[in-house]
Amino acid sequence: MNTNQTATSFFQEYEAAERVKRGESVGAEGARGNADDGAVPALLKQLVDKAKELPSIIQTELRDNPYRLLAMVAGVGFGVGAVLGSRIGRVLLLTVGEYALTETLRSQAKKFVSNIEPPT
Repeated sequence: MNTNQTATSFFQEYEAAERVKRGESVGAEGARGNADDGAVPALLKQLVDKAKELPSIIQTELRDNPYRLLAMVAGVGFGVGAVLGSRIGRVLLLTVGEYALTETLRSQAKKFVSNIEPPT
């Protein structure tokens, strides 16, 4: 299987799992999914299986196309270095990180509060 096809199918499955979690329609039949019908665990299992295949895909690419993989890694390293090496990149990273942390804590707090039962 081609690496691009694997990545594409991985992200399509991830997006489908996210739609199921939000209760949106999935698939041609437009069935609504929820966490109780087993759709989410099945999709998560597929995502985990794809993630487990990733090392073998990387090894295959390294064996078959070592220079292309080296160029990709060098390009990503150059991009990350350019972003983190500039003041604007660091400010952007801190801003995005702060927003992500705030939203994560907010959603976890909502889950925690919704699980608290009032005393009887």
